[in-house]
This record gives sequence, C-alpha cells and structure tokens, in this order.
Amino acid sequence: MKLAIYFSLFFLYIQMNELYAQAVSEQHLEVETRSYSSSGGYLPFWLWANQKGMIAEQGRFHQLSLLKYTGAITDTAHQLKLSYGVSLVSDLTTRSTLQLNEAFLSIAYKKVLLKIGEQAAETQLNGLSATNGDFNYSNNSRPYPSLLLGTNGFMHLFKNFSFSAVYEEVLIRDQYEYIKNPNLHHKNLFLRWGTPNKL
Repeated sequence: MKLAIYFSLFFLYIQMNELYAQAVSEQHLEVETRSYSSSGGYLPFWLWANQKGMIAEQGRFHQLSLLKYTGAITDTAHQLKLSYGVSLVSDLTTRSTLQLNEAFLSIAYKKVLLKIGEQAAETQLNGLSATNGDFNYSNNSRPYPSLLLGTNGFMHLFKNFSFSAVYEEVLIRDQYEYIKNPNLHHKNLFLRWGTPNKL
C-alpha cells in the first residue's frame, strides 16, 4: 500500500513539473504614494483626469496611496493565458477607508477571451486624451464591473479575411445616477480584408 502511495505521489510530482515547465508565471507589485495641492478648492483638470477615478476633483490637498498587484500565467503549449489583478487606493484627505479600484480575472484560450471584474483600460497617448480614446473605457472614473466574451485579437476565416468581435455587459454604479443600477451593453464586430503589414 505504501509503495502505491509513493508511486502515486511520484507520478503527480512528475506531472506537476511538466506543467510548470510549459507555463511561465509573472507577478508585479506596485506601491506608490503621491501628494497633490491646489490654491483653490479644486484640483486642476489634468491632475485628476485619466487617473482611473483614484483622485477626487474637490479638495485643496490630497495624499494618495496605491497598492497594486497583477500577475499572469502563460501556458504556451496549450495557448492559454490567465491574467489577474487587484488594486487598492486610499486618499487620506477625502476617504477614510481603502477603495477597491480594480479586481479582475481574464482567461485567453487560443483566440477566445473571457474577462470578469473591474479592469481599467491602458492609458493611451500618455494621458493626453480626455476620454482615453473611448467613452466606454474612459479612465476618468473607476472601472465598472463587467463580463466580457470576445476574440483575442483578429481570427482568420480564410486567406485574406479575418474578424474581431466582443460582447460585454457592464454594471454602472454611480452616486449621481438618474436610473438605479443601469447597465451598459457593448458589442462590436470588426472585419478585416488583407494582412496587417500591408496597406
């Protein structure tokens, strides 16, 4: 009986080593603190805009602290990528407790992407756009909780034709909303003829 248990554990150990040999794991931890001050009762627009809702517009002084943890596990043999992250924000001037700013999990398998949670869009053009290039994903407020199913980039149907599609349901939470718990429905379909490295 002991021999069978040892053999099973040894077999499990070999299988786990094979799995880890194909998978690449990465983690990032970010700790940041910033101070903002203004002579008036409001911060200038470009100090609080495109900050993912972390900084309040009102107030003369803000001491902002950010703790962000992100990670990803990539299995190249099975074309699988698991991404996750969470970020906590505290503004000692305007908020007495920590605010959960981001919490997300995404799974990309080959050309299919599933994402759930609150994830801010990557900042475009070094934050020079007031809407970050998209009204749905503007970084002027906290990211909204959403469920997204779509393609991971463009999928080829045949030689010169490919497509990209997204279906997403978003729950909008805002203290100034007219309608209680409104939803944002977002979907798109892009068609592409030709290859991306040619005109």
